[in-house]
Amino acid sequence: MRLVSLRLDITSPASGQNFDFLSAIAFFASADGQPERSLATSDPVPPGVRGFGCKTSRLELAPYVAAPSMDVTTTSTGKRPTHETTIRATLVLDVDVNVSGLLD
Repeated sequence: MRLVSLRLDITSPASGQNFDFLSAIAFFASADGQPERSLATSDPVPPGVRGFGCKTSRLELAPYVAAPSMDVTTTSTGKRPTHETTIRATLVLDVDVNVSGLLD
């Protein structure tokens, strides 16, 4: 399993707010028995946009999701937005499924 893409979009307010308040952002995965590793970054965040995609590391996530628990954390730099802002994160995962046996 790998993270193929991670996109952030402002959903509220409907207009008048962009990501100019955010300079950089990074996402990390960690789990018991696994080192904290980078999942995705955007440095710098593109100016004047209401949505953007991050550069993904394509980290193999199988050991992380198989652990008893997994954390995804983020760090960012920037300033407080001028309006209360709601952001949607959309993640696309590539999952390799290996099914053994025959189906009748």
